Amino acid sequence: MYQISKTTKNNKMKQVNVNPENVTEFEKTKRTDISFVDVRSIIVRPTFNKRKIFGDLEALAESIRNNGIIAPMRGYREKINGVSHVIVKDGERRMRAVEILLNQGVEFKRVPVIIGHKSSMEDQILEMVISNDGLPMTTLEEGLAFAELINFGWTPKEVASRAGRTQGHVSNALALAKAPKTIQDSINVGEISSSEALKVLRENGDYAEAAKVVDEAIKVAKAEGKTKATAKHVTPKKEKEVFAYLDEDGQIQLFTNFKANFKVTRINMLDELPENVQTTILHY
Repeated sequence: MYQISKTTKNNKMKQVNVNPENVTEFEKTKRTDISFVDVRSIIVRPTFNKRKIFGDLEALAESIRNNGIIAPMRGYREKINGVSHVIVKDGERRMRAVEILLNQGVEFKRVPVIIGHKSSMEDQILEMVISNDGLPMTTLEEGLAFAELINFGWTPKEVASRAGRTQGHVSNALALAKAPKTIQDSINVGEISSSEALKVLRENGDYAEAAKVVDEAIKVAKAEGKTKATAKHVTPKKEKEVFAYLDEDGQIQLFTNFKANFKVTRINMLDELPENVQTTILHY
């Protein structure tokens, strides 16, 4: 059963149920852009969708069982080995819910799909972000899509303009897309928010160090009985101490307390530094 809005003689909208098998009733809706497609001919590309969080699929399946698919999926036709299929561009979550019903023995022969033309991969990725009809994509998921557009040669400014996002949002999303997989996994399972993960990434230029900070924050949160790490669980970054002294040639030498073997010669700095006196410079 497929439910849509229909205009009555009094110009009022009402919900009508359309049986996929009842073509006559379907034609009355004048939605000629919707086709009812055999579920066996629908293909969901496993690597195309950047969505990592599909939400409560069981609840969606129950909703579809009771109300049908309210928002049609979107796709295009393509022949594979001589057989016509519909490739899904938008609707993988709904299709997963349909598969749950099929596995439960529910008879589900056809589903509503808006059939369009096969566009370029760039346009399909962009459409995935801006035409999402279901559960909104997370910032990380959008970042993975934006990263692919960048690989096609788009600039972050172009991505922001075409996707209807601010440049700041695109920058943050791309930063998450570049983050270590351990951090991305923690975001996806809700162990840390995207915003908190971004703070850690900004404060720790080294991704490996950032991953350690996030992992430690999650451990601290779990020790407190919490499921998500917040700012209070993140260990503040320790300020580097930089030691400076004058060598025998009168040159200023610097090294950090983290890497004592790291030295940089700096001339005309610390003019007031007494000869052969070692001092500590904070916040260098």
